[in-house]
Amino acid sequence: MAGVVVGAMVAVLALAAGYLAGSSRPLAPASAAGTIETSPTRMPAVPDMFRQSLYVPAPHEALALRSEGEPADRPRDRQGVLERLGIRLDELRRYESVDGLSVWSGESRYGMVCLFIALPAQGISEGYGAEGCAPEGYITIAEMPRKGRTALIRFVLRGDQVNVYVYEMAAHPRRTRRS
Repeated sequence: MAGVVVGAMVAVLALAAGYLAGSSRPLAPASAAGTIETSPTRMPAVPDMFRQSLYVPAPHEALALRSEGEPADRPRDRQGVLERLGIRLDELRRYESVDGLSVWSGESRYGMVCLFIALPAQGISEGYGAEGCAPEGYITIAEMPRKGRTALIRFVLRGDQVNVYVYEMAAHPRRTRRS
């Protein structure tokens, strides 16, 4: 019995010495170990979308810049939101409309970039719409539920356009009665 213990200790020490010396080869012969195919001709190609460092799905729509500082394209602001945020009306940027919603962005004197979404007949922060602000240099996002549907609409300001993403909510599976 003592011989088995001594033999096991010698095997463990030999294994540890091999790893400490930088050897990471398996102790079993190569024929016993399974071979892993790494040939580029046999490996499937990696899709382009996963080669990027940051994967972002394509937007459902991209709203282009329509005007900048035009008085006719200014939103209604009966609540004084723009004034509180330090955004001048003559510096607001208007984008194309989507689903009957008007979209604006503006830079605050406090170092924030804001995005505003509202129905044309109503004002900012009134009824159906959304607002979102982020410090300069960060991505500005505004989100809202889609009217009459179970979906979320995300507006993302990127340079001179606003990307629109629609996320449909999954239905709950039916519950079955157990007998």
